Amino acid sequence: MRPPRRKYRSGRGPRGTVIVLLTVMLVVLLGLAALTVDIGVVATIRAQLQTAADAAALAGARQLATERRMSKTITDLTAETTAARTQAIAIAQANYVSGKALSASNITVTTGYVDESAANPGSTFSATAASTTHNSVQVSVTYQSAAIFGGVLRSGGTTVSATSTATVGLAQIASFNSNLGLNAQILPIVLDQTTYNAMIAGTTSDQYSFNSATYVAGTTSGVTSGADGVAESKFFPVSTGSPGNWGTVSFDGKGGGGAAALKQEISGSGSTASGMTPAQMIADLPLPAWFYAKSGMNASISGDLTSIMGKAAVVPVYDTTNGSNGANLQYRVVSYAGVRIVAVNFQGSNKYVIAQPAIITDPTAVPATGNLSTSWSNGGVVVVHLTR
Repeated sequence: MRPPRRKYRSGRGPRGTVIVLLTVMLVVLLGLAALTVDIGVVATIRAQLQTAADAAALAGARQLATERRMSKTITDLTAETTAARTQAIAIAQANYVSGKALSASNITVTTGYVDESAANPGSTFSATAASTTHNSVQVSVTYQSAAIFGGVLRSGGTTVSATSTATVGLAQIASFNSNLGLNAQILPIVLDQTTYNAMIAGTTSDQYSFNSATYVAGTTSGVTSGADGVAESKFFPVSTGSPGNWGTVSFDGKGGGGAAALKQEISGSGSTASGMTPAQMIADLPLPAWFYAKSGMNASISGDLTSIMGKAAVVPVYDTTNGSNGANLQYRVVSYAGVRIVAVNFQGSNKYVIAQPAIITDPTAVPATGNLSTSWSNGGVVVVHLTR
């Protein structure tokens, strides 16, 4: 005898239970998928914010490296810190986040000081340090990310933020990059180390001023008479103790083409006598190195030197010579220094070329490794990097 059939009410049997479970699971899976999409969006926004913060901090910090800081009499950096904030905000807004420009109200820019000396390797960013020491810019950016799909599970969105700090300083020049196809802005005139040290110590004369605001390359030197807190040095002629040379050097071996090569190397418009650029000749040349003297330092290059007055350039600094005569003379170059010519005179018996320390931005200059100098009056090549 067959058992009687059981009757199930709709929605109460196994089939109904499965449908309910599937519905619940589908909602959960959709929610997880939506949440995953939202997390991915937030991660993308966070990466874009970090890129914006990094770029803004680097651009802002670069504005702190100005010629005004060369002066030992500078009392404030209002112009530099204002420019740093303006530039940082502009660059942050130029980096779109989720397809939109950041609002200025979501960008915070603070200038401060980071001690990068060897004695303080873990130094933190200080916004309360004396304003004249400020060498860093800290940028914080925020963005309100709306919940795209995940809003079914939660209301509102997520506030995403990123912070970056960049520090600017000066480094000594270690060598020159020969792979850029550019002429190094290095003058074929040496400066003796004793005089150079006295200049950066501020114990030499201060009779000329440089104003970067009035400098126009090839047109206006920006140099006027009067002290500006930056000491100068006469680096031509030099007293080598050897007749026949007054401080000119060859980058490509003995001789080096005389006055014609000097004119090209001073203006930066041509190569050395060998057909190679100065950067190619001395790239990766370890210091100290012996540079041969070059003939041709005469009135014919007066106009070339005058044409680059106010322009920052590099000069080799030497500590001794080999005592030979004329073109056989060699200078032992121990470092490179940033200078700018502020006076040239080839008239009469009192000939001279006078220069003061300068900040270098020559792209061929390779900065020495190690901590950046906070002694701005020494000059050097500008280095900007992320620190925090």
